[in-house]
Amino acid sequence: MLAVKEVIDAEFESYKKQGIKEGIKEGIKEGVKKGRKIGIETGRNEEKCKIAKKLLSMGYNTNNILKITGLSKEEVKKLKMSMEN
Repeated sequence: MLAVKEVIDAEFESYKKQGIKEGIKEGIKEGVKKGRKIGIETGRNEEKCKIAKKLLSMGYNTNNILKITGLSKEEVKKLKMSMEN
């Protein structure tokens, strides 16, 4: 009976290790996916800010900049202030 228990324990450990490896692999895959998404969002926001700054320098009013870029009023206000300093 002891041999059977040892075989079962060994198989259990093998499955456990395999499950951990698969879990780590899946976790890394999910992390990369989230990282890309965050990077894309950050890049888009930076581009919107760049466009807003250019529009501000061209004399566009805040309401038009909000409509064109989709930025919030507060974000445009901060950009405007940063350009004045």
